[in-house]
Amino acid sequence: MLQSSLVDPQKLNALAGDRAADQRLCKISYWLREAKRNGHQIEAVVDQAHGLPASSNPVRLAAQKKSLLDALQTLEDLGSLNEGGLANLRRGRATIIQQGKFEAQDCEVDHILPVAIVPELRNSLFNL
Repeated sequence: MLQSSLVDPQKLNALAGDRAADQRLCKISYWLREAKRNGHQIEAVVDQAHGLPASSNPVRLAAQKKSLLDALQTLEDLGSLNEGGLANLRRGRATIIQQGKFEAQDCEVDHILPVAIVPELRNSLFNL
């Protein structure tokens, strides 16, 4: 099941480097896919993982939840949740796109808002 430590904003902020949260997003995507495969409602799984202290920002958590669900949907749409793709995601690695315009290319994580402009969002899951 998705561990709250993977989505904890404080732990994410403590990661070093501009791409540090990329591996975390891959791992989260793996665990959400497993939860879905096992019949769980992934929205509820994310909510449970977000069972953080009341001091957590609810707007940030809602944006993070949407981002996580969107990332999983994108991986599904690209056909990247096959056996090899899931093995990569579990290890925090990129998958290979299996269908569409970018078939056979790496499916990599990128920032929505560039780190050069908003460096404080470098490890925010809602910015990936």
